[in-house]
Amino acid sequence: MKRAFFHYCCFSWLLLSTLNVAFAQPGSTIYLNKPEKYENRKLGSEKTEDRKFNTPRHIYQNMVTHYNYFFNANNKLNGVITRAKSSFRDDYTELLPFYDFTLDATAQEKSEIDTIIYKCTAGVLLHDLRNDWVDDMYLLLGKTYYYRKDFDSATDVFRYINYAFAPKDDGYDIPIGSNVSNNDSLFSISTNEKRNIYKKLTTHLPVRNEALLWLAHTYTDNNRVNEAASLLEILKSDPQFPKRLQNELHEEIAYWCYTQRAYDSAAVHLIYTLRYQPTKQDRSRKEFLIAQLYQLSGNNEKATEYFMQSASHTINPVQEAYATLNGIRVMSKTDKAFLLQKQKQLLQLARKDKYILYRDVIYYAAAQVTLELHDTAQAQKLLLKSVTGSTNPQQRSGSFMLLGDINYDSKDYVAAHNYYDSVEEAQLAHTAEKERLLQRKPYLSAIAANVTTIHNEDSLQQLAALPPAERTAVVKKELKRLRKLKGLKDDNSADNINPAVQMNMTAPDLFTAGNTNSGEWYFNNPSLKASGVSQFNTTWGKRPNADNWRRNAAIDQVAKNMAQAGIDSLEAVQQNKSAALDTLSSDALLANLPITPEKKAASDAAIMKALFDNGKAFQNQLQDYPSAIAAYTELLRRYPNTPSKEEVLLNLYYCYRRSGNHRGEDSTQLALRQAFPNGKYAQMLDRHITPEQEQANTVTKTYEHIYDLFLEGKFEEAKQQKNTADSTYGTTYWAPQLLYIEAVYYIKQQEDSVAIQRLTNLQKDSTSPLAEKATTMIDVLRRRKEIESYLTKLQITRAEDENGPILADDSQLGTARTGKNMVRDSLAKLMDGMRPISIKLDTAVTIVTHKEYTYNQQDSQFVMILLKKVDPVYINEARNAFDRYNRTNYYSEPIGMNVNKLNDSTTAILLGPFIKTFLALDYINKTKPNTRSRILPWLAPDKYEYSIISPQNLILLEERKDLPVYQELLKLALPDKF
Repeated sequence: MKRAFFHYCCFSWLLLSTLNVAFAQPGSTIYLNKPEKYENRKLGSEKTEDRKFNTPRHIYQNMVTHYNYFFNANNKLNGVITRAKSSFRDDYTELLPFYDFTLDATAQEKSEIDTIIYKCTAGVLLHDLRNDWVDDMYLLLGKTYYYRKDFDSATDVFRYINYAFAPKDDGYDIPIGSNVSNNDSLFSISTNEKRNIYKKLTTHLPVRNEALLWLAHTYTDNNRVNEAASLLEILKSDPQFPKRLQNELHEEIAYWCYTQRAYDSAAVHLIYTLRYQPTKQDRSRKEFLIAQLYQLSGNNEKATEYFMQSASHTINPVQEAYATLNGIRVMSKTDKAFLLQKQKQLLQLARKDKYILYRDVIYYAAAQVTLELHDTAQAQKLLLKSVTGSTNPQQRSGSFMLLGDINYDSKDYVAAHNYYDSVEEAQLAHTAEKERLLQRKPYLSAIAANVTTIHNEDSLQQLAALPPAERTAVVKKELKRLRKLKGLKDDNSADNINPAVQMNMTAPDLFTAGNTNSGEWYFNNPSLKASGVSQFNTTWGKRPNADNWRRNAAIDQVAKNMAQAGIDSLEAVQQNKSAALDTLSSDALLANLPITPEKKAASDAAIMKALFDNGKAFQNQLQDYPSAIAAYTELLRRYPNTPSKEEVLLNLYYCYRRSGNHRGEDSTQLALRQAFPNGKYAQMLDRHITPEQEQANTVTKTYEHIYDLFLEGKFEEAKQQKNTADSTYGTTYWAPQLLYIEAVYYIKQQEDSVAIQRLTNLQKDSTSPLAEKATTMIDVLRRRKEIESYLTKLQITRAEDENGPILADDSQLGTARTGKNMVRDSLAKLMDGMRPISIKLDTAVTIVTHKEYTYNQQDSQFVMILLKKVDPVYINEARNAFDRYNRTNYYSEPIGMNVNKLNDSTTAILLGPFIKTFLALDYINKTKPNTRSRILPWLAPDKYEYSIISPQNLILLEERKDLPVYQELLKLALPDKF
C-alpha cells in the first residue's frame, strides 16, 4: 500500500506540473535549410505553430526532451569535466589556478563534445519548442561550446537565451531593463523567480539567470573584461536576482577579480562561496587559494589563518604539507625569538613520518628562516638535507640555487660554481633566478678553475720549499694514499721493505725445551718477558702501543693538517700532472714539483694569470668590484713586478672609483702615473677611456665582423667565430641585428628550436623594432608544420591579369621585362587622372649622357635597392620586407618587384617601373627614412643603397657590369639626390 501510494503521489505531481500551459517557457521559430530530399518533411520544432500544446503533449515533450536528451548530454558533459579534473595536478609552490581543471583538457575530448552538441541540437529540433526543457538544452549547448574553447559561439548562445527567454507581454518582446519590464520602479534585467507554492510545483525554473552568469564568465575568458564587469555589477545590484544563484554570482566576481589580479577583492568574494562547496576537499582547496590571495595582497595574518584552515580540512597530504608549511612561513613577525620558534616548528614538521615525502620542501623553508637569523652555516646544512634523497627536480634545483647564492655572497666561488652547476635551469620557477644563474655560471666556471689553479700551484710551491728529506717523506705518504685510492698494491721496492726484513734476522725461540723454567708459562715469567721486549726493540725498534684504527686516525689528522696548511699535493698532481698519476711513482711525483727555477717561474706565471683573469671577470662580467679589488691587490702584493702591472693598476683604479673608495682611487692613480708616465694605460686615463669601453670597442668590432660573415653567406665561419666570441665575452654584447639574421639562417636550415632561442633573446630587447617581429616569427615557427601542411594541400587557381602590361610600350623593357613576375604600376592610372588638371610645368627636359649611359627626365624609372655582399637568404628576406611595406602603404597602387644580380658582390631589388622619374624619387623620399626603423632594421645601413635606373640603362648595366660608371651618371644628373 505504501509503495502504491508513493507512485500515486508521484504521478499526481507530474500531472500538476503540466496543467498550467501558460507557464511553459517561450521559444522561437527555427528556420533550417534542409536537403532537397527532406524539404517536405517537418521536424518537431517546425510543428510548434501547427499543433496545440495540450497537457498530454506537454507531459510527453517534457519527458522525452529531459530524459532522452538533456539527461544523457548533461551526464556526458559532467564526465568530460570529471576526467579533466582527474588529470589535473595542482602546483602548491605557485598561485593555484582558479579552477581545478583546464579548458585545454576539456577541449581535447572532441568526439565527446561533438556528441553533446549533437544531442543538444537534436533535443531542440526534434521537439516542440514550447516544452520546459528547451532553454536547458540551449544552456547546455552554450556550456559545451565554452568547454570546447569556442567562446564566440558560446557567447552567441548565452545572448540568445537572454533575448529569447526574457519575460514576454502576451508573446511580444519587452525591452530588457526598461520601465515596462520592471515593477515597483526597480531596475532589473534578471528573470523574477519568486513564485507561490502552486507555481513551484507546476513550473520548471528558468535558466536565463544562469545564462547571464555564464555570459559574464565567457566574456572574462574571452578577454572582454569590461563587458563582464558591467554585467556582473548590474547583477550584483539587481533586486530580483535569485538568492539560489548568489553563490555563483560571488564566484564569478571572484574569478573576474582573480584574472585582473585584484587579489584582495577576489579573496573576499571567494570566502562567501566556501559554505556552498560540494565536498570538504573542494572547500580546503578554495581556502588554500584564499590564503595565497591574501598573501599576495600583503595580509599575512589572514593568509596564515586560511592556510591553517586548509591544512585541517584537506584530505590531500601534499596540500596539507604545503598549507602547514606556508602557514608557518608567512607569519609576519621578524624578531629573533619568533624566528627561532618558526624554525623549531618547521624542523618538528620534518620529523613527522607523514611528511617524509616533503622534507625537501620543509628543510628548504627552514633554511630560509635560518638565513634570516644570519646563520649561513646552519642554513647550508639544512639545504644539503633538502637535496639529499629529494625526488622533486624543481625543489632540488631551488635548493642548489640557494646554496650557490650563499657561497657566492661569502666569496667561496669554487663551492658556488659546484652548486650552480647542479642546478637545472628549466626547473627554476622564477625568471630572476634564471637570469642570475645564466649571468654567473659561465664566469664562475672560469673563476673556480683559476682559484683551483692558485691553490694547487701554492700547494706545489710549499711542498717544493720543504727540505729534501721531508719532501720525499710527504711524497711517499701521498703516493701510498694514491695507490690505495686507485686500488693498487703498495710499491714493493726496496724503499718500502721493513729494515728488519732486510736484515734477515732469525728470531730466537723463547719457548724451547732448553729454557730453565720450561714448566712456567711465558707471560708469567718476568725474565722471559724482559728478554722478549729487548729482542723486539732490537729487531723492530720502539713503537707506540697502537692498533691499525689508531694509526689510520693519526694519518687522517696529518692529512687534515696538511690541507689546512695548503699542502694538498693530491689535488695538484691530479689536476695539473695527470700523466704522473698514471705511473704513480715517487720520481714522477717529485718531477712535477716546481723545484727548478724554470718550473718555479712557470708556476708563478700560472698564478699571476689566474689572479689577473679573476680580477677582470669580477670587474667586467659580474661587476663585483670588491672581489676584483681583492684579486688585483693580491696579485700586486705577491708579484709587484708582474708583466701586466700597468693594466692591473688601471683596472684597480676604476674598481676603486666604482666602489666609491676615493682614497684607493687617488693612490692607485698616483702609482700608475709614477710607474708608467708614458704608458698606454696611463694615456687612457688621461683620455678618460675606461677598460670597459676599450673592451667594448674590441668586442663590437668582433661581432660586427661576425655579422658581415653571416650576411655574406659564410655561415660555418660565422658560427665558429661566434661560438669563440661567446665563450670569451658572454651574451652581453649580442646585437639585435645579429640575433635576427642568425635566426633567419637557422630557420632556413630547418633548425627551428635554435631559431626560437635566438628570437626569444631578441624579444627581451623591448626597445628594438625587431622585438615585435621576433614575437610573430616565434608564433609562426611553432605552427610551422601546421602551416606547411595547409599550404601543401591548398589548391590555388591563378586569376587572369586584368591590369595589362606594366608599360605602354613593351619594347622599352627589353631583357629587363620579367613577364608575370612584374605587376603593372597603377600609378600610371593616377597620372592619367591628373592630366586634365592645368598645372604650370617647366617644359625643359633634362638629358645627361655619361659614356654609354643616358639619363632622361621623361623616362620611366625603377627604384633600385642595391644590396652589397648579402647572401641570397637575406636578399629574399629583404625582398619580403619591402613587399610587406608596399602592400601596407601602397595597397591601392600595386608596385612590381624583381631581383637582379648585377655582379658578384651586388644584387639589386627593382621596384616599379614608375612612369615618371619624379614618382620614383618621391617613393625614395618617403621610404628611405623608414628603412632603418621599419623595413630593414636588421640590416646595417652600409649594406644597402637607394638608386634609380631606366629600363634601357638596366639592360646596359646587366651587359656591362660597370655599376660605378652608372652611379657617376646619377651624380652628374641628380647631384643633390645621389
